Amino acid sequence: MSIGTILGAFSGLVGGRTDTVIMRLMDVLLSFPAILFGLAIAAIFGPGLFSVVLALAIATVPLMARIV
Repeated sequence: MSIGTILGAFSGLVGGRTDTVIMRLMDVLLSFPAILFGLAIAAIFGPGLFSVVLALAIATVPLMARIV
C-alpha cells in the first residue's frame, strides 16, 4: 500500500511524461488478474507465506497508485 501511495503521489506531483509512464505501468498491472500474480510468484519463490504476501502487495500497488 505504501509503495502505491508513493508512486501515485510522485506521479501526481511531477506530472507530464512521468505521470503518463507510471500510470500506464499501473494500467498494465491492473490488466492481469490477481490470481495470475499469485501463480507467478508461487512458481518463482515456491509456496509459503512470503509468496502470498508478495503477491498481495504487487496486486494492490496499482489500486493505491490510481486512487492517490
